[in-house]
Amino acid sequence: MNLEKVINGCVKNNREDQRVFYTYYAPYLLAVGYRMAPDDDIAKDLVQISFLKIFDKIYMLDNHNPAVVMEWCKKIVRHTIIDYIRVNKNALKIFSFDDVHGKINMSVKDDVYDEEDNYLEGKDIEPSQIMGAIKKLSLGYKLVFNLYVLEGYTHQEISEILEISVGASKSNLSKAKAKLRKELEVK
Repeated sequence: MNLEKVINGCVKNNREDQRVFYTYYAPYLLAVGYRMAPDDDIAKDLVQISFLKIFDKIYMLDNHNPAVVMEWCKKIVRHTIIDYIRVNKNALKIFSFDDVHGKINMSVKDDVYDEEDNYLEGKDIEPSQIMGAIKKLSLGYKLVFNLYVLEGYTHQEISEILEISVGASKSNLSKAKAKLRKELEVK
């Protein structure tokens, strides 16, 4: 695929170039959607909405490096999902009553790291098992875990994105890690 040609065609609303762009990037963007969205159907819908935004703003891309284009697209998907979650936060019941009101256990370590974080090293666990375990987390735990561990956001950034306290972010990450450890225990 000649990415520059395809992007230029997308800027001109060429349907064939949009199809080529979509076909290439959709699997990667769906992976982001499946990781972050409340469920797979919502993920598919939000990725479709993201593609509309991508095609609407693709003229803004001045760098046609594949890695830059991919990260730009992923950013749009992440923000689309985060916006959806913000708008639907109460209906989705993402966080517990205590988390929403800031009454969480503040004894969580500031860095939310413990020696048990690398307990899977050397164990024979497939990536699909890990992703399956992440999908089983409650939405609040899954969001914080994904934003912190997989997307690299800080707790301060997560608190602003999800409109929760920094303590709630730390607590949800700690609880997510504990649930993942339990789910992935190799017997």
